[in-house]
Amino acid sequence: STSQPESISENVSEYVSEIESIKAEADLLRQKLRFEDAVKKYSQALALLKNAGGIHKLPALQDLEIGLLNDRAECLRYIGQYQSAANDLITIANLANELADLAKQADALIHRAELLALMGDVSAVQEAGEALTLARETGISNLICAGLVTLGDALMRISDYSRAPAPLACGAHGCHYVL
Repeated sequence: STSQPESISENVSEYVSEIESIKAEADLLRQKLRFEDAVKKYSQALALLKNAGGIHKLPALQDLEIGLLNDRAECLRYIGQYQSAANDLITIANLANELADLAKQADALIHRAELLALMGDVSAVQEAGEALTLARETGISNLICAGLVTLGDALMRISDYSRAPAPLACGAHGCHYVL
């Protein structure tokens, strides 16, 4: 007879296999620029993950959840559903915080600040500043540069030119972020 831990492990493995299969379908739809259909598939995979008896709280599966949310947010952005994409990004930031992954948290908040700026939300400046602070804590040049660019863009969108970081600030960190 199968012991309880083996049964749980097999169950998780079956769910993960099915979720990854749905994700592969969604990825293919995204590559074909069928973003609405991809969103549906990513949502289906996320629902399966959430309905799998709490397995989504396992650290390894939280990374899978973050990936699904990130891919769905990207598709939502392409179809102009900025608020839904921003909601997915805040969920990613919260999951990354639970995992103590500053890089993923900063990246999600940078992308969220970009969306808020696109929507004309003045809170984009504060969010971009917080994301930049986290990015600096990681020490990852590309994240720091993305944070600087996002903060600069958010400030420019509200016509606060005096506080916008200099465009060449990214070069000072040695990264190759395309402006």
